[in-house]
Amino acid sequence: MSINTIANVVVNIGSQPLGTAGFGTAIAFLTLTPAQETAWDTVAGVGIKVVETTSDDYIQVLTSLGFSSSDAAYALILDHYSQGSAENGRTPARLLLARRDAAVAQVNTITVTEFVDGDYVVTVTTALQTEVFSYTSAGAASVTDVRDGLFALMGAPTIPVTFASVSTDQITVTADTAGVPFIVVVQAPNDGLTNAVTTPSTGIVDDLLAADAERSDWYHVLKDDRTDAISLALAEAVEGYT
Repeated sequence: MSINTIANVVVNIGSQPLGTAGFGTAIAFLTLTPAQETAWDTVAGVGIKVVETTSDDYIQVLTSLGFSSSDAAYALILDHYSQGSAENGRTPARLLLARRDAAVAQVNTITVTEFVDGDYVVTVTTALQTEVFSYTSAGAASVTDVRDGLFALMGAPTIPVTFASVSTDQITVTADTAGVPFIVVVQAPNDGLTNAVTTPSTGIVDDLLAADAERSDWYHVLKDDRTDAISLALAEAVEGYT
């Protein structure tokens, strides 16, 4: 995925390099194993989301939290502190570590409550995409007929969700990537479609909100995976901060 997908990048070439103070403090979101979760609770405290490291103690902190050189998070943090050198003052002074909670995939349930003639429309929106599914009912004999007609249009969505027919009158919408939220909007004659979030999304956006509640002095974010959908959700959330 191109960086231009998640950020507008403008490069200005000048004779004076930027110092690290111009970039502030980064916050890195890390996925922990159960053993690392236990170590984090012991070192930082139960329920604490953010731990601060410095260029002098980050190896010690990582070791105390149960990370080893084979972990993606370890490599990420090592790369962060390997920029520049202490002599020229360009090594980052510190880095905030934020633990990620287990992600939960969002599920919405759409229910057909009418079968009168007309257009039954479902619109699904994620961070970067919107897809519309529109079924025109003419002479349907039941809500199941409308549900089946609408569901038939959802077999190969371009948006990263999965649809499933449930019972006689419902369609579920499930995020393909746990922790990446989406929005569903429905329209129908006589309000003949309803939509409800049956399982809320829990993921990187929630991690960002919780971490920011503890430490709001971060400038930019890092994470220990390269999942496109998660990167886009995080980028959209970060855009809301100034």
